[in-house]
Amino acid sequence: MLDLNLIRIPGFSIGLVALSFLFSQIFPVTLLAQHAPHPWIADAPGEFVRLIGIGNVRIEVNDEVVKASNKLALTAFQLKVTYNTRIRYDWISQGNQNQGWKARIVANVTKPRIHLEHQVIIPTIFQPMAPWESELMKHEFDHVAISTDPRLLKIMERVFKRKWVFTEEWDQPSRPTDADVQSRVEQLLAGEVKNCEQLIQRQYDWLDLQSVSGSQSLESRMSFFQELYSFPGLERCSFARRDLVKEHLDRISPSESLKELERHYLSLR
Repeated sequence: MLDLNLIRIPGFSIGLVALSFLFSQIFPVTLLAQHAPHPWIADAPGEFVRLIGIGNVRIEVNDEVVKASNKLALTAFQLKVTYNTRIRYDWISQGNQNQGWKARIVANVTKPRIHLEHQVIIPTIFQPMAPWESELMKHEFDHVAISTDPRLLKIMERVFKRKWVFTEEWDQPSRPTDADVQSRVEQLLAGEVKNCEQLIQRQYDWLDLQSVSGSQSLESRMSFFQELYSFPGLERCSFARRDLVKEHLDRISPSESLKELERHYLSLR
């Protein structure tokens, strides 16, 4: 539900919208209907328990989904971003025969909250004696580690928490409403959610490529994971907002970052 409060200022063609809304996207596959927790969850060792908690991880058995993926197993994630937004706009041009309605929009986005859920999807035939020691399970949780990487969460916070200034046009006879302006802001931010989803998925694909879907060990685990959310790693993925976060990445101390990443990734091996 949108909490919408409109304020009109006499004598000014400026709209002010205060609202809070949620974008929810699912990638790479729709998460399965939730069932009772898989029994393996209760026996997960400490290094996995942490990722299960911060990644909201469930284990699901689905032969059809695994077969369609052409993999031995896969990890699906759901990214939800909630935030508060205050929107101001003024009309640059007001529709006439020669031109449509054009507005300059300023959207201040605050309090971005990132929420991730994961499903590790396995086939029925995957029944190892010690599942948490299997290379397949470790590989799938490397995926979970990639999408819960603390650098990624900070990158996403910086992408959303800022002032967005842009122009929009409407080719219509009637004056666009506050709801029309709000809808354009929602479309813009939905695109940013999609950009973040694509970044995660491209890092997932990079892991599968370099490890041959987990069948081979990475040549250097820490070098691999350290590169993922560095500026070169964002360039490799063609992340649309990499220039926006470059200053933040440049301020991170390599030694401090390495210690944090070692705790995040090396505990799985």
